[in-house]
Amino acid sequence: MRQAGVISSAGLYAMEHQLDRLAEDHINAQAFAYGISSIPGIEIDPNAVETNIAFFRLTSDAKLDATTLAQKLEAGKGLLVGAYADENRVRAVPNLHISSRDIDYDVSSIRALLS
Repeated sequence: MRQAGVISSAGLYAMEHQLDRLAEDHINAQAFAYGISSIPGIEIDPNAVETNIAFFRLTSDAKLDATTLAQKLEAGKGLLVGAYADENRVRAVPNLHISSRDIDYDVSSIRALLS
């Protein structure tokens, strides 16, 4: 029971202190999706991004696979990223520490990594 209380207290804190910030995370995820949608080697439907999570797929002509791209992005600044290697898919999540400038930086980084 104690562990459930710790987890729920984190959720309560977020609801009380970060709820307004979540809307900004959604906007950042949408901006990220639109930003990477024109990069060759990436498949994403920016209109499908409705939360603070953006999923995109790397095509067969992409210069990196999902795992390598995620590792390189994690070494930089910004988004929380994870790779689904079997699907060559990446999950990118803006969070409360990410600004719109960070999103621009991440989009530029991905463009450079895939060009």
